[in-house]
Amino acid sequence: MSALKVWSALIPGLPLRAAAERFAAETGIEVDVHTGLPETWLGRLRGGEAADLVCCGAELLLDLYEAEGLVLGASRRSPGRRSAALVVPKGNSAGVIGLEDVVRAGVRVGIAVGGCTLGLWDEVAARAGRTEAVRARISARASGCGALLGLLARREVDVAFGWDSFDRVPGFDVEVIRLGPEQTVWRSTAVGVARASARPEEAGRLADYLVSPAGREIYRSWGWHVD
Repeated sequence: MSALKVWSALIPGLPLRAAAERFAAETGIEVDVHTGLPETWLGRLRGGEAADLVCCGAELLLDLYEAEGLVLGASRRSPGRRSAALVVPKGNSAGVIGLEDVVRAGVRVGIAVGGCTLGLWDEVAARAGRTEAVRARISARASGCGALLGLLARREVDVAFGWDSFDRVPGFDVEVIRLGPEQTVWRSTAVGVARASARPEEAGRLADYLVSPAGREIYRSWGWHVD
């Protein structure tokens, strides 16, 4: 029997792949996790390409897929959540320790214009009443989380608006600066069974496994917060 096909956003695919490997070992159901930009494979889902489970780094993206009838609403699960953070290259040469440093003259700010970090800077800045000041410092826009980490790795920006789990991502030497509770924004990572799945029961078993104690512990080890 062929493996379950899972489409996942890039960084949420890290704990998902680890959990899927354990799920396969325990159940004998093989899983292939394919990662990329959700906006890319949304078009493929619309075109009827086969998938069994979909994973996004924010519930708002699965809302869209459910609204279009591409994901079964009752199948949705949320294995963990992340909080917004300021992310800087290793060494933090710009000396950023909080949001007020982000708006200093000369500080280069990176944001993402797609995926789970879409609009994150606005939510954080608006809570502090600093939208205009932060927007004036934005110098680079990335397609998603992976590209955002690339900007930091290449030191093309001094700070980016990302997630507090970013320092766990292999291959990127970054530091995370956590925000105060009055500025923190949370978003949940979400999975859902694709309506076009030929094996919805098994895909549902995988979704349930991700929110089991064993699945949540894997997400915790990758820096997610779990309930």
